[in-house]
Amino acid sequence: KQWYQRRVAVGTGVTKRTGYTTFEVGSITENFGDYTWSVMEGFTLTGYYSHQVLPTMDAALMACAKIDRCKGVTQESSNRFMMNNDDEPKAHKGRKAFIKGGIKDVYRAVTYGG
Repeated sequence: KQWYQRRVAVGTGVTKRTGYTTFEVGSITENFGDYTWSVMEGFTLTGYYSHQVLPTMDAALMACAKIDRCKGVTQESSNRFMMNNDDEPKAHKGRKAFIKGGIKDVYRAVTYGG
């Protein structure tokens, strides 16, 4: 797994990093499963994608990254993560919202010999 984490001020604009463009809406951004995730402490996301409880953040983010309709993950307790189909955060003490952002760009170059 590859992690990139950076603390930012809430509501700041666009960050450019090779291969990534992120609109930052949380206090932390992380890259995982080829997506950029905005992390918001003290918030929850609404609308369960499914009622499957995932035991770790890695499992939840990887599962959500594979599903187009999954918009994010909410950590409800230390070992309870739920996938959500709505990316609108709502204040909720003790929870943490991971909002799925843009997928990183992949570039390939083809070289012809002659």
